[in-house]
Amino acid sequence: MSLRRTLIALPVALAGAAALAGPAAAAAPATGLIHVDCVGNGKACTARVNLAGGASNLRVAVVLKKRGMRLVSAQPSSPSLAGSYAISDQVRRDFDKEYVFTLNAVEAAPSGSAVVLKFAAPAKKQKATIIRCKGNAEECVAKVPIGGGASNRKVVVQLPDTNMALASVTPNRSSLEGAYSISNQKLRTGGSEYVITLSAVQGTPAGSYLKVAFEQAIL
Repeated sequence: MSLRRTLIALPVALAGAAALAGPAAAAAPATGLIHVDCVGNGKACTARVNLAGGASNLRVAVVLKKRGMRLVSAQPSSPSLAGSYAISDQVRRDFDKEYVFTLNAVEAAPSGSAVVLKFAAPAKKQKATIIRCKGNAEECVAKVPIGGGASNRKVVVQLPDTNMALASVTPNRSSLEGAYSISNQKLRTGGSEYVITLSAVQGTPAGSYLKVAFEQAIL
């Protein structure tokens, strides 16, 4: 009797799971979790999750090729499926080796329908840009390049003295006003280094830079 109940309880959504083409296909009870392999390598992989027949609060775990891979995009296998499914409650588990979410899809989704999830390796941590502030213990200027843009770039300005303070930041071109931002400023290494996080719009002309001026701090 218990076996018969189990078979009857299988949802319509899972009947379509077996029809999904490719190695990523999987099926499981709606109350459980289906596992879908992300096909590819540690740099990039793709998971196809079945939509055929619909799904109702179905939990899906994408098994990643490498720990910490990030979701790049989630697109339906056909443009006609746009708006016919929803992904929610995304979490990571198993030490960042699985990407888990809840899937809902309309019952009318035809055979072969799928949502295609693409993952990529996490971006490598950028090395800090180290720039020497040219001058003396009374005043100095550091030229920080921003040509081509920047995204949360860490910049370390090496100061000639430990008793200096930021005086001004100006671009070498007036047209660059408002095209950059500086945040997370702090002194470190006993005051001999000034650290900032720099962002600048993409397409900033080559040769563009910021003049970051320091002067002797008034005690």
